[in-house]
Amino acid sequence: MEAGKAIPGPKIASVLGPRGIPVPKFCEAFNKVTSAANANYKVGDLVTVRISIKDDRSHDFTVSGPPVAYLLKQEAKLSKSSGNPGKELVAKLPMSAIIKVAKCKMVDMKVDNEDSAVKMVVGTAKSMGIEVVEVNLGVDSRKSEEQVRGTVVLPKGIGKNIKVAVFAQDKHLLEAEKAGADITGGEDLVEEIKKGRKLDVDWCITTPDFMAKITPIAKVLGAKGLMPNPKFGTVTSNIAEAIKTIKSGQIKFRTDKNGVIHGKLGNIKFDIDDLLENLKAFLKVIKDNKPISAKGIYFNGVFLNSTMGEAYKISKVEDII
Repeated sequence: MEAGKAIPGPKIASVLGPRGIPVPKFCEAFNKVTSAANANYKVGDLVTVRISIKDDRSHDFTVSGPPVAYLLKQEAKLSKSSGNPGKELVAKLPMSAIIKVAKCKMVDMKVDNEDSAVKMVVGTAKSMGIEVVEVNLGVDSRKSEEQVRGTVVLPKGIGKNIKVAVFAQDKHLLEAEKAGADITGGEDLVEEIKKGRKLDVDWCITTPDFMAKITPIAKVLGAKGLMPNPKFGTVTSNIAEAIKTIKSGQIKFRTDKNGVIHGKLGNIKFDIDDLLENLKAFLKVIKDNKPISAKGIYFNGVFLNSTMGEAYKISKVEDII
């Protein structure tokens, strides 16, 4: 039922009427309880109601907050869960959102600590096709000077072939082909993309003198996070070196609006030592990029998980880096 919005209509009457429960009085009492200022939900939220009917036909009821799935959908702004959980991702959520839901549901879950509640919420999220993985930083991401972004070369790679497209001309095109670029082209490639060609790549590189020529497809590339950027080393005259660096395991990162960084560190086939080495490199670069203006605790939380697996909190980041 929706908190604070019970109406004595046919739907409720068909359930309560045959049991001798006065529908108008129940709705009035329910709305009063679920509109209370101290409730851990707001008016209009979906809540669970349990009604106990006694032998003398008197009754009482208890209200539980919104189901975990409902709260997760709200956080992820989803209308429905994945139809193929385990294979289809429908959203990503920062761990801060998971913790928010866990705190809200701790009483209903009958757990006595936040970690247990978080694990249960993460399990529900995975079953819905929602991915959870993050590094949560103590920065104000609304301030441009506290945005944390950059690249890191993971020493053990990421466990897959990284695809690179190069936009260039003349000798730089030949250099790109020899260096192993997956897609190369000049103005002809730009035109193909303008007409709807899809780029199945992880990175795009261009040269300083060709940068202006990819402006017509800037929105297309930018929407996929592929727009070349000098800060990422993808606007360069040394095409071969850039390709070599990227294909050796380079990933880019940046804080989202919640001060959260997501990053892929490998795959399920990696052994523990390789994953740990990648994690150390990842966290060290993030630490080295700490904004001067960021005060207080920098690493608010680091969580590691597989795409559809359980999330584990790393308690002492300092012990790793």
